[in-house]
Amino acid sequence: MIVQPKAFLALVITGITTLVLASSVSFLGTPVWAQGGEADPNTVFEQALSRLQTRDSGQEKEALALLLGTATTGHKASMDLVGQLLDQGRGATADPAKAVEWYTKAAEAGYAPSMGRLGLMCLYGRGVAPSDEKAIDWFRKGAMAGDPGSMTSLGWMAENGRGMDEDLAEALVWYRRGAEKGFGPAMNNLALMYKIGKGIEQSGTEALAWYRKSAEQGDPTGTYQVGWAYYSGEGVEIDEKEAFTWFQKAAEMGEPESTFQLGYMYFKGEGTKTDLAEAKKYFETAAARGNREAKIYLNRIASMEAHQQPPQAAGDGPDN
Repeated sequence: MIVQPKAFLALVITGITTLVLASSVSFLGTPVWAQGGEADPNTVFEQALSRLQTRDSGQEKEALALLLGTATTGHKASMDLVGQLLDQGRGATADPAKAVEWYTKAAEAGYAPSMGRLGLMCLYGRGVAPSDEKAIDWFRKGAMAGDPGSMTSLGWMAENGRGMDEDLAEALVWYRRGAEKGFGPAMNNLALMYKIGKGIEQSGTEALAWYRKSAEQGDPTGTYQVGWAYYSGEGVEIDEKEAFTWFQKAAEMGEPESTFQLGYMYFKGEGTKTDLAEAKKYFETAAARGNREAKIYLNRIASMEAHQQPPQAAGDGPDN
């Protein structure tokens, strides 16, 4: 399905932060706040990021304290990240209202990503009264300031007629602008529009091209969809071994559907040899995430093991 703002909210709050963390420089020396003299805000920011990478609650508290110090000096990225941490409840008790305050400070200082996050907070009423109109206003400001997340959310609003009349042409414009900036969710949304022919001529080839670009950016959904294209033959010839490879990549990123698909391929011997032990492992992971089909296949494997039967034809895999 199209990446909706609720799902996109998680991508913005965690995905963008992860991107920043991955590109940050670790600082393992004496904490800046323990050193003499005036601290450089960028150095303190990097130091906070290195603490957040640990996912340790104590380190997260220290990171938040560091970021609050730099945020009060007007460091825009720090203001934004303080907002994210307070919204997620990392380093402190979750406080969406306080998160909105920090996003607003950063946005008013011209930090484009915070404009997009404010739009999402307004859309879902997190820490502020829900308002599609205010959400669109912030998305437009963020998009005009060059934030690809805002562009993607604005496209979704146009596609779904939220706060404006449905306008697929405008949705495609914004998805494409976000995609051309290398933003995975925008690429995925644009790819899906091509895949199902919504507002544009259907083209499996174009869909796959955008999913592949998304995958090249390390996006789990794009990676899974490339695998699905090879599995189903959408925009490319069927190649089960290639599909299996892409599903493995997506599963390593934590993409949920790929875990079921790998279990299914091990179960059926598609793109790999039949291996019930491996199939069971992936089905158990998928079932733990709420996949009902995985539970059905686990029961079948249990029955087959009890009767020492080989895998039987078991229907089609998931429809994507």
